[in-house]
Amino acid sequence: MRTRLLWALGALAALAAVTYAGWAWHYAVHYVSTDDAYVEGTITPVSAKVSGHVAALLVGDNQPVKQGELLLRIDPRDYQARVAQARAAVSMAEANLKAARSELPLAREETRAAIDQARATLEGAVVAVRASESAVDEARARLESRRAAAAAMRADVTGAQSAQRQAGRELERLRQLLQSELVARRDFDAAEAVYETTSATVEATERRLAQSEREIQQAQAELASRAHAVDQAKQRVAEARAALARAESQLHRRGDRAATRPGRARDPAGAGGARLPRPRRGSGQAARRRGARGAGARREPAPPGGDQGRGGDAGGGATA
Repeated sequence: MRTRLLWALGALAALAAVTYAGWAWHYAVHYVSTDDAYVEGTITPVSAKVSGHVAALLVGDNQPVKQGELLLRIDPRDYQARVAQARAAVSMAEANLKAARSELPLAREETRAAIDQARATLEGAVVAVRASESAVDEARARLESRRAAAAAMRADVTGAQSAQRQAGRELERLRQLLQSELVARRDFDAAEAVYETTSATVEATERRLAQSEREIQQAQAELASRAHAVDQAKQRVAEARAALARAESQLHRRGDRAATRPGRARDPAGAGGARLPRPRRGSGQAARRRGARGAGARREPAPPGGDQGRGGDAGGGATA
């Protein structure tokens, strides 16, 4: 009886030892005890390609995520407003292009009419220049003729003055002889008449000479006026030529614009559309993961009020 009790106690001790050993082994495998413990993990910042306010956060702190899973959604309203503005600008540009195309024929006709008018003005100005030059030549010829007449008149005045001086000397000589009664009274009267005639001739020729000099001054003034008119006519010719050149240049430019094929307006929401401002890096939310390394981040667009967006809308969410 006592032996059985000892064997039972030994079996219980062995079972207890085996149980403790199994528990110790399990604890040693699953649990670690140390006086310098720390937790190893990876913090991965996730940045969206566009900046904006976060409309919805779809994960929590320390939540495990998989690649391609949606983490958060950015509010797309600001970018949608910019897209709408860009589309309105494209519509306005297309309307302006249509208006310009409709106005082009009328503008071309107006330009051609302006060219014809400028040519007519130029021809009239050229004719006016020729007429002014002819008038200048005529005035110059009259001036030369009057100068020649004035020169002849000066010669006549000189001859009349010489004859007057001679008649005066003869009259003085006959007066002295008359006082001595060496000549007849009739001869003295005849000499006096000759002197008076020559004096009158001198006065008349001097008056004609003065009149001729005044006519020369008038002719000089007329010639200067005609020369000034020629200068003005030449200036008008230059202005008419400049106006004609401007009108022809406008016609050529409008013709080139009409011949050039305008570019097509592109949808700002599609390829080659309006460019949105480039966001700053690092403006997104950061998600923490444990036990996962090397996971990438990409952006998936989100529609206003939905989980799945369209390719042209400027909104989106960040996914792991």
